[in-house]
Amino acid sequence: MQFAKYFNLDVATGALVFTRHVIFFVFLAGVIYFIKDTDIRFVSILPISIVGYLGCWLPAFDYWAQEDFKSISFDSQVVTYAWYATGWIQVLIAIAIISIGHLTLYYFNTRNGY
Repeated sequence: MQFAKYFNLDVATGALVFTRHVIFFVFLAGVIYFIKDTDIRFVSILPISIVGYLGCWLPAFDYWAQEDFKSISFDSQVVTYAWYATGWIQVLIAIAIISIGHLTLYYFNTRNGY
């Protein structure tokens, strides 16, 4: 599979990431098609789509972290993940992206008098 080879993933992780991308873009195209108001579409879709796209890459992040830190050991324990591959950090990143995105859009909307 070219996708997995290009991003240096194993075949199972590459297939999972590719499938998530296909589902994400089909969902996004459906939302864009059904929401006709351009302002509502932009405000509601932009921050959530950034988090959705990040969610497509989470299996790849886990795989890369396991490969990168496989040989590091502390006190006879092998570290198999990086800080960005833990679930709590991924949830905090998603919340930060959505919050900052909506606050930025709110700022520009109130500044322009909408």
